[in-house]
Amino acid sequence: QVLQFCNKPQCEVTYTLMEEEVVLLCTANANPNDLTFRWEKQNDTLADQTSDDSKSEVMLKLLDESLGEYSCYASNSIGEGEACMLELTEVILTKGLSEDELIIIVAVAAGVLALLLLISILLCVYCGKKGKEKENGEAKTTKTDDQPILDKSFIENLTIPSPERQPTKRGTLRPRLSAT
Repeated sequence: QVLQFCNKPQCEVTYTLMEEEVVLLCTANANPNDLTFRWEKQNDTLADQTSDDSKSEVMLKLLDESLGEYSCYASNSIGEGEACMLELTEVILTKGLSEDELIIIVAVAAGVLALLLLISILLCVYCGKKGKEKENGEAKTTKTDDQPILDKSFIENLTIPSPERQPTKRGTLRPRLSAT
């Protein structure tokens, strides 16, 4: 012989955000499982609900009027269990962010994008000027291999003494060859 314990329902309320509405779901466990559900919003009974054996749903539009505290009551032949409650807040209806927080996030994102755009423009201008300076510099002095670059004016002013004109040291005799 199997002993079965009978108990009042124990419930839980969860929510799911849809595109334009929020769905409140109340689930309950009890023995016997002949459950009936009742929903209230701040002590006013809600008529728009769908229920089956172990759960009940309420669908609400995402409006300011939907904000407030919702209670689900589950009962069976033993009695009514304790209420399960959920408070719908603006934070829940905006998927976790209040309107002020959303404005701040959008403003910060726009600021960051504007800053990145400004930095990109400045980098383009800077690199463009550096490129022109480099092009102008390379046109004057081109370099091949690993040889040092000599400026044209340096080469023009360079004087190399001829071997006949080299200075002699005092006291040194230079032999002269004569053909006799």
